[in-house]
Amino acid sequence: TRLFVEQLGTTPGAVARTQRAHFARRLIDQTLLPMTEVALLAGYQSVRRFNDAIRESFAFSPSELRRAAGMRKSAAADEVEGPSICLALAYRPPYDWDGILGYLAGRAIPGREEVREGSYRRLVERPAADGTTGTSTCRIEVRHLPEACCLELEVTPSTTPGLSELVAETRRVFDLDADPGAIGEVLSADRRLAPLVRDCPGQRVPGAYDPFELAIRAIIGQQVSTASANAIWARLEAEGMTTPDTVIAAGEDGLRAAGLSRQKIAYAQALAAAGIDYVALRVAPDTEVIATLTAVKGIGVWTAEIYAMFALGRADVFAPGDLALQEAAKLIFDLPERPREKALRAMADEWRPWRAVAARLFFTYYRVAKGREGVT
Repeated sequence: TRLFVEQLGTTPGAVARTQRAHFARRLIDQTLLPMTEVALLAGYQSVRRFNDAIRESFAFSPSELRRAAGMRKSAAADEVEGPSICLALAYRPPYDWDGILGYLAGRAIPGREEVREGSYRRLVERPAADGTTGTSTCRIEVRHLPEACCLELEVTPSTTPGLSELVAETRRVFDLDADPGAIGEVLSADRRLAPLVRDCPGQRVPGAYDPFELAIRAIIGQQVSTASANAIWARLEAEGMTTPDTVIAAGEDGLRAAGLSRQKIAYAQALAAAGIDYVALRVAPDTEVIATLTAVKGIGVWTAEIYAMFALGRADVFAPGDLALQEAAKLIFDLPERPREKALRAMADEWRPWRAVAARLFFTYYRVAKGREGVT
């Protein structure tokens, strides 16, 4: 509380109330949902509290705000709105949508996610609406609207519980809060990277909707191709072995039938039994994230760093032990051989606090360079 008052001039509770009110305003402005559903999805316990909060924050009633936005309720509103809800998530341009989409497409899990017709679709588990320990499944689709400098998030059904948290997760997964200007200023200061920043604008560091899923996939992906890792994960998905409890319950036989080696089975079960709080991990310092993961049998520094970059979207994590990064550095810096891990880590110090974005540039450059050589 003291930190909030010192830094922001207000309390954590006041910030949370403001965020709730602005999320409700977004639902009022951008959808035709009944106000009772808007109140519920925005986290208000009653319609009266919702009405009072909106009036206090914006000096207008919810209905007046909707009329001002031109979203008048009609008899055909349910038909127009359907079972889905669409929200616009703004970003600072430029945005490398094709790069993000290509990354997600290469790792898409059959039956759970897909990239098709320029959009990303996925099934997402959400907490049950009745407050029990169960979950409910919703479908999301993310599309790019470059002329509006935003991504459009479609959620089905529109009554998905925890909608505001899902919106926040989507912003994190697609790295929508990044500042390309600030990133470009730092990375372009290295004259060797300046051409990459110019030729590959709007780089982002993608995250993941399910941190445990990415952790298991990092283990599966050790020393195998992305396609092989995807195939194994698809079998785990088909057998319902994608959560810590189900991975443990599957036992060695179940995981071996999905294609895991004996060593990876041991690692996967150790991770599942570690009891890691992935929600807390999202806000933990980078050093704590690496330490927590490397404490698990089978997870080394490289795996932990790659996980922190691409599951948690950490902008300043770097994985100098990655062979693709080393190969890219050799090409970019015109070196006679791949730089060693220690040398590449030292090189990356001047790219702080955007080392993960630099890594994305490296991966992009490496993929293009290998493609020119006819290697997929």
